Amino acid sequence: RFVALVVLCLLIVGSVLAGAGYSMLGRSLQAPEWVLARFEDRAAEILQGGTLQVSQANLIVTKDLVPNVQFRDVVLRDVEGRPLIELADVQATVSRTAAMRGELELKRLDLSGLIISLKRDEEGEFILALGQEGRTQQDPLTLAQMIEQLKELLDQPQFAQLLGLDVQGATLDYSDAQSGRRWVADGGRISLSPDADAIRLRTDFAVLTGPTNVTTLEASIDVPRGAGRVAIGVNVDDIPARDIALQSPALAWLSVLDASLSASMRFDLDEDGALGPLFGKLEIAEGALAPEDAIRAIPFSSARAYFNYDPLQNL
Repeated sequence: RFVALVVLCLLIVGSVLAGAGYSMLGRSLQAPEWVLARFEDRAAEILQGGTLQVSQANLIVTKDLVPNVQFRDVVLRDVEGRPLIELADVQATVSRTAAMRGELELKRLDLSGLIISLKRDEEGEFILALGQEGRTQQDPLTLAQMIEQLKELLDQPQFAQLLGLDVQGATLDYSDAQSGRRWVADGGRISLSPDADAIRLRTDFAVLTGPTNVTTLEASIDVPRGAGRVAIGVNVDDIPARDIALQSPALAWLSVLDASLSASMRFDLDEDGALGPLFGKLEIAEGALAPEDAIRAIPFSSARAYFNYDPLQNL
């Protein structure tokens, strides 16, 4: 639906540009209020009761005749007025040759200000929502279903020429009901690069995990276009051992450490979303071996560890 809205805005704003002539090439043309009103009315029809609010829309056609459309302060709401997605800025570059045929093929999408709300419930189910007040899905998708939907989306004709999607200034709000903890990571960057063989996703975030401690998280996800396992890599730098121990049975043994560490982990998922063997490397800073029931902690200067985890055997 968002792609349809981009097409709509290009047609409406483009009709205004057509009357401006060649002198407007390379310049930003701001859509007047009546164009935005028409755009939002048409969006409500497409969204079947939902609404799309945009504070400003601009169209730029480069001197090479490449059309770009920009939206500012985008808020998409459902029929009950709850925000589904909020973005500070959306920029789309479309294919010139497709536009000349009256069709839409996106070349690039650049987003900023995306807020992602991620929750893990008491049963370990992950629930994803977009926006600071994002709606909780009644039937959360499994990771395998989300990956499959991404593949289906990028197989649509409108994305055949897509070179990449980039998100800047993303915020990840993660609440974990199992541990009663919450982490907020900001300044995130997300990059999606599809090619003929795979869809490659790269992301990095920074999160405050102590009064002066900042943890950085990098992740890579390679999704094959056809059948095959999804390869995932995660690098975490300067995280308290007891924080990372909360996230998986494979890491639970780290709860006895009072130290910060950096971790590099690799694993994959099958087509049903089942976790395969996990392989990891740890660089542990100065700290102590300090089980909760220990009489006294055992200090150490540093440590390094290599480990693997088999989810089928839970060890």
